[in-house]
Amino acid sequence: MKSSYYLDILRGRSQQLPDVRSKIVRVFVSSTFTDTLTERDSLIENIFPKLKDYCREKYGLEFQYADMRWGIETETANNHGEVGTCLKEIELCKKYSVATNFVVLLGHRYGSRPIPATILASLFDLLKKTVINEQNENNDAELLQRWYQLDTNCVPPAYILQNISSVIPHFISKNIDEIKEADKQWRVINNRLRLCLRQAAETCLERGQITESDYDEFFISITEKEIINGILSAKDANERTLCFFR
Repeated sequence: MKSSYYLDILRGRSQQLPDVRSKIVRVFVSSTFTDTLTERDSLIENIFPKLKDYCREKYGLEFQYADMRWGIETETANNHGEVGTCLKEIELCKKYSVATNFVVLLGHRYGSRPIPATILASLFDLLKKTVINEQNENNDAELLQRWYQLDTNCVPPAYILQNISSVIPHFISKNIDEIKEADKQWRVINNRLRLCLRQAAETCLERGQITESDYDEFFISITEKEIINGILSAKDANERTLCFFR
């Protein structure tokens, strides 16, 4: 077995090489936005600089933190990548941090609940059919069809929420007034999509056509998803995560 392993290395087949030991303490900070401003400000201004010095001087480690609430780039917002970006960052922290990797600050708010960026084709078709059968006067079925496009390259096939700028070009404009107006338009559309999908999901759940897990995707907040991925699904949560209640 060993000889085969060494031969693979000599032949350039290095897929099974062990990971290089990390020298980083990388912490993901999870929280809702408006009700934890003071706490997050204090962490950044007073706590993290001290932790950075402590990790370097005591253990020769580099301290890093990721607080996604301090701003998502326009392009990420445009392609609805906020949730995916946060979850990927959590995985990076879990992979590279040699100590604590996840800290959550919990207050009285549940957090923002964005509409899904991706919906399985079978589920989307069922939801759209439900909307059509409800004889919605707001043409919500047409709105769904305009904003969600089928991607057959996905396995399994899925409907993908289109970039905002593909329908509202000024969303990525360099003109502040145009951006504000585009953002206002998107908020109205986003609210319609959210309400439409939730109502359809409720109807389908009552009829036993979808699972609780399918239903939750239209109601769960980013913060809860972060906690699920950062704490509840982590094998070493007791040793690597912290939760602060206000």
